[in-house]
Amino acid sequence: MNEPIISIVIPSFNREDYIAETLDSVLQQTYPHWECIVVDDGSTDNTVKIIEEFVQKDSRFRLYHRNREPKGANTCRNIGTEYSTGDYIIFLDSDDLLMPSCLENRMQRIHKIGENDILIKGTYKMFEKEKTTIFSNKIARSGSDYLSLFLRLEHPWNIMSGTWKSEILKKIKPFDECLPRLQDPDFHILMLSKYDGKVHYDYNKADNYHIIHTAKSTRKTIEWLEMIVTAYEIFFKKYHTRFLNTKYEDDLYAGISRSLATLLTKIKQSKHRDFNLVSGYLNSLHIYGIIDQNQKKRIDGLLKFNKLFPHFRGNARINMFAMNHVLQRKVSNYEEN
Repeated sequence: MNEPIISIVIPSFNREDYIAETLDSVLQQTYPHWECIVVDDGSTDNTVKIIEEFVQKDSRFRLYHRNREPKGANTCRNIGTEYSTGDYIIFLDSDDLLMPSCLENRMQRIHKIGENDILIKGTYKMFEKEKTTIFSNKIARSGSDYLSLFLRLEHPWNIMSGTWKSEILKKIKPFDECLPRLQDPDFHILMLSKYDGKVHYDYNKADNYHIIHTAKSTRKTIEWLEMIVTAYEIFFKKYHTRFLNTKYEDDLYAGISRSLATLLTKIKQSKHRDFNLVSGYLNSLHIYGIIDQNQKKRIDGLLKFNKLFPHFRGNARINMFAMNHVLQRKVSNYEEN
């Protein structure tokens, strides 16, 4: 009997400093039945040259170039899914790493639990500058409804933690190509809705590393903040229609509260203390019918407190509690991602 092939799909864009180490981690796998599909998003540095060297070295590596709009990792992941020929798919970012036994251990586990169930593995966070590693996955409550956690934007695991059946991914477009951020919760909400099997979350058995680059100056620009707002608007407009008047409605509004608190914190951390971004986001939520006029008015009052009082401004816990109170939804402890 032929062993299953695992397709590893990697989007890349200007990663010349990291892509070689990522591809090396794939090459070092003890499980030999894999293919690695890299879809480049128009790199202008030496990223493509480095990938081509791996393609020449091992025929299991394949390089494609994004051949349609829009630009972005989500489009590249969808293209990689289309070109994949494996039985299972793992999504890996172009600066993250797999442990050598990752694929072998996952396939052994899948054989035990059954192919119709979902296998989720733990992830380590590795901080690039500090050279420190911490366990990243949040230990979910016993019997947790993982769909509810992703709606709350609590992110119980990362994109590379899952191993997905190719036949299911190929029937749908798994990544929303219009979404500039929030790819992880959006993808997992979709997949958890499609799978009928049980989730097996081996959170204490990490087999991959998510690399944290501490010096990301682009995250202080007004354009970056505007992109976050756009993502929140698209995300909650889509899921408000779907989950309103269901058992997940409270989780949806807890996610909206978290988005507002997170946005205030990121504005505080940036060079641009532009609270008009939050006001614009509130207007969109009101226009879409997600919040009513009274809720909007009360949250506007909270924004004034953030502007006037330094000790209050950007305090994630206080803002999270206040937003939940205004929206009259369940309160959840805030942990910044």
